[in-house]
Amino acid sequence: MKNIKKLFALVLVVSILFSCCLINTNAAIPPQKMGDVDGNYSIDVIDAAMIQKHIASIEEIFIGSYEAADVDGDAEITVIDATIIQQYIAGIITEFPAGEEYYIDKYFYDLHADYDSGKAMAGMPVTFYMDGYCEPSPTIVKLYINEELVAQTQEQTSFYDYTLSYTFEKAGTYQIRVFMCDKWGYGISKRIDDYVVLDVPEDKSQPVITGVYRDSSHHNEPEITAIAQFGTAPYQYKFTLSIYSGREVIKTQDFSESNIFQVDFGDRFPVPGYYSVLVEVKDSAGNTVTEIYDFETEAVAPA
Repeated sequence: MKNIKKLFALVLVVSILFSCCLINTNAAIPPQKMGDVDGNYSIDVIDAAMIQKHIASIEEIFIGSYEAADVDGDAEITVIDATIIQQYIAGIITEFPAGEEYYIDKYFYDLHADYDSGKAMAGMPVTFYMDGYCEPSPTIVKLYINEELVAQTQEQTSFYDYTLSYTFEKAGTYQIRVFMCDKWGYGISKRIDDYVVLDVPEDKSQPVITGVYRDSSHHNEPEITAIAQFGTAPYQYKFTLSIYSGREVIKTQDFSESNIFQVDFGDRFPVPGYYSVLVEVKDSAGNTVTEIYDFETEAVAPA
C-alpha cells in the first residue's frame, strides 16, 4: 500500500510539472519581481550568488530567471547585476534600474501576407504582416523561408504591428515561419504552410488577381484587399460576401475603383464558421477575372 501511495504521489507531481510546461504563451502572465532569481518571492544574497555562479559557469540560471537576473536591463547577465542586487539588499539603492517588475507576456495574434490566396509572383516583393508582441521587450521578429532565416526586424519596443518583405526568386511551394521573440530570444511562432509562388504569366494582356488578403484574422470587421496586375489598368473591383460556398449572400460591394472591402455582417453577429468573398476584377478593356477568398470567424458576443 505504501508503494502504491508513493507511486501515486510521484505521478501527481510529474503531472503538475508537465502541465506547467504546457502553459499557453498566448496568455497574460502576472508580473514577476526583479531580482528574485530563485523565484522564492524574496530578494536576498542567494539571488546574487546564483548570478555569480552563472557567470563562473558553475551553475546556469534556468531560462525563467533570466529576466529577474537582468536588474540593470541591458539584456546581459553580468557581475554588475549581482552587485546591484547586493546594493539593494544593503539598502544602498531602493529600486533596480530595470524597474521592480517584469512581464513575460507573449502574444502572436495574426500572420498574413499580400498574397494569401496563393498567387504571389516570382520576382515581386511580398510583404508579411505580423500582429503581436513579446515581453520583455525589445521584440524582434524573424522571417524563415523553408526554415532559412531571410529577414528580421530591428529591435522594437512598440507593440503589435510588424512588417517584413521578401522577394521569391523562383516559382514553387514554400513553408513560411515567423518567429516573434523577446530580448532573450525566447518567443512563439506562426506558420503559413504550402505558400504558392507562380511564374509571371507570358500573356500579360489579361488581368490577374495576384492576391486577396485580410488585414487581421482576429478582427471582427476585417478589411479584404484585392490586388490585380497585368491587363489594362485602371481596374474596378466587386466583392460579394457569402456564407461558405455561397449558400447565402450577406453583403455586396459593386464595381468601383476601391480594391478594399470592409466586411460587415450587419445584424448577423459572426459565429465560428466559414465565409467566402467572391472578388471580381474588370480592367479598362472590359476583361474580367474572378477569385474566391475563404476565411473563418471567431465567436463574438453581441454588444
